[in-house]
Amino acid sequence: MKIIIIYLCLLFSLTFRINSQVIDEKIMNVYGTKQSDFFINNPDLYSFFENLLVNRIEYLYEPYQVGEKYPKLSTIPLNNKYNPALTRDENFDLNTFNPLKYQLNFYSKNIQVYRIDNTEYLLIIKPQ
Repeated sequence: MKIIIIYLCLLFSLTFRINSQVIDEKIMNVYGTKQSDFFINNPDLYSFFENLLVNRIEYLYEPYQVGEKYPKLSTIPLNNKYNPALTRDENFDLNTFNPLKYQLNFYSKNIQVYRIDNTEYLLIIKPQ
């Protein structure tokens, strides 16, 4: 029983560490060197991004339907104020997609749904 608990603790800590690295990479990709300034001046900002990426954003496999009303991700401007070299994803990869790259409505009190262009996926942002 102790061995199982030890393995579970190790697995949890490893998962948390990997998750934190992925979040850090996504933030760095968008905010570059400015990220440290943001976190020093607003320590809750990292928690906001972590909650957003881990708990509030989902991807739903939903085949495209003619006439659907979801805005396409390609219509959303890039969040490239701090990283002018930021580009749109050419191909969608669920494992590497960074929603922070786009000026999505992360603060809405309603569910936000966007069609990821040329895919069968919807990007869903749950309200805070």
